[in-house]
Amino acid sequence: MRHFKSISYLLLLFLSLTAAAAVAPGEPAGDPSRESLRSAYQRSAARFAKSPFGQPIYLETDDGDRQLTGHAYALLSHPFAEAAKPLSEAAQWCDILLLPFNTKHCVAATDTPDRLALTIFVGRKYTTPLDKTQRLDFRFQVASRADDYLKVLLTAPEGPFGTRNYRVVMELMPAEGGRAFLHLSYSYAYGTLARAAMQAYLSTIGAHKVGFTVEGGEPVRGMRGVMERNTMRYYLAIESYLRAQKATPAERPARMIDAWFDAVERYPRQLHELERSEYVSMKRAEFDRMRGGVSPARRTASSSP
Repeated sequence: MRHFKSISYLLLLFLSLTAAAAVAPGEPAGDPSRESLRSAYQRSAARFAKSPFGQPIYLETDDGDRQLTGHAYALLSHPFAEAAKPLSEAAQWCDILLLPFNTKHCVAATDTPDRLALTIFVGRKYTTPLDKTQRLDFRFQVASRADDYLKVLLTAPEGPFGTRNYRVVMELMPAEGGRAFLHLSYSYAYGTLARAAMQAYLSTIGAHKVGFTVEGGEPVRGMRGVMERNTMRYYLAIESYLRAQKATPAERPARMIDAWFDAVERYPRQLHELERSEYVSMKRAEFDRMRGGVSPARRTASSSP
């Protein structure tokens, strides 16, 4: 039972890594077009006005038939051109993805002459040896880039515990007031083992964790809460990364780490996991390791923790 709970916990950490967003409600399946992103932006004002976050962002999630999706729309406090350049580079996504507590390492490398690979390693919230982490290999592709639109795709055919068909889409466009409108989309499929692990986690250490949406006077729980918490974590990681871009390269990791911790602590009931000293010490070591060019030995997606 203890081993199964460990698997359950690691699975939820792994699945949370890219928990961001899916296709917007009312839109057809597939890649949202530049026009549909503009339409989403035009409809967003009312949702932003009701946002429980104290900033212009809203989240939506769905746990369908063995398909988990979630999505976020937000106004970034950065101009489009300033945000689009780093968000179109795979190596910069490693900085973003390393900020949440459970990401232990990230490597961006050329997969073939015409595409990039982005590999992430996920473990428990404290320091985890790389050979004890779970690995996911994404193909990274800039699907569209123009003066008023950016679309980035991350895809992976399989993950641990029988998960498969990972697809992450990030879209960005200019918004009023010199800001940028962001849409993160995400989906993956899961099987029997993954579903059992999720249920075990949610009935034990995840039972009292909540999301942001309030229904019937109480915040949502369960997988919807998981998706909302981690969607928010990764939105805050993008914001923290962009805020640190004006610092020198040597200063950026410390700036990002501090900014991310301050941001998540605005929502302690949902997002608090570690004390500042624990988080800062752990992340500084992990950024040093990543900056040092460590290349972990290959560990297949189906490996057990």
